[in-house]
Amino acid sequence: MSLQDKAFLDEPRIPLRPVPHADAARAPDLPAPLIYLTLGTAFATAALLRTALAALAPLARVVAATGNVPPAAVNPLPATTSAHAWLPQTAVISHAALVVHHGGSGTMLAALAAGVPQLLLPQGADQFANAAALTAAGACLTLPPPDQTADAITTHARTLLTDPAFRDNARALAGTIAAMPSPRTWPGGCRTTPREPTSPS
Repeated sequence: MSLQDKAFLDEPRIPLRPVPHADAARAPDLPAPLIYLTLGTAFATAALLRTALAALAPLARVVAATGNVPPAAVNPLPATTSAHAWLPQTAVISHAALVVHHGGSGTMLAALAAGVPQLLLPQGADQFANAAALTAAGACLTLPPPDQTADAITTHARTLLTDPAFRDNARALAGTIAAMPSPRTWPGGCRTTPREPTSPS
């Protein structure tokens, strides 16, 4: 796909569509559009979740998956927000106008497959490389750790919600993903899709 590191393009590879978590769990009743917030599990902190919730609350309804951070740890919640330990991520993203997250590959690809702009708050591991690739594609904005303040999150999120170029670029990438063969249709691929846990990644 168009985010592929060009240094790997000459290596043998099988182009397959990234498939988001397959789970039959129903999302809570959600308004649309909304902002979906998750910081995954390995790097999530109550402090950054609280900062992001407060920053995003004036812009739209916000639904957060807190992962290993207990939802009670981010209380008191702004009136336009809700926090849940785990959510069926693909279902929630289908309601989203913006996904704000840590830059984990699972969340990034799920939002891309849905054609939703993203605000990345990378913390570690592969998240900085993911953020760089997605920023270069024009489908996200990124705030590195020193700049992850409430004011900056509000400003960047508002830009992503109001500038149509980010959604257009995200939808173009979604089209690229949709055109790729799925693991179900690849001759040597999987014939069944196992049930995945409903967790942010």
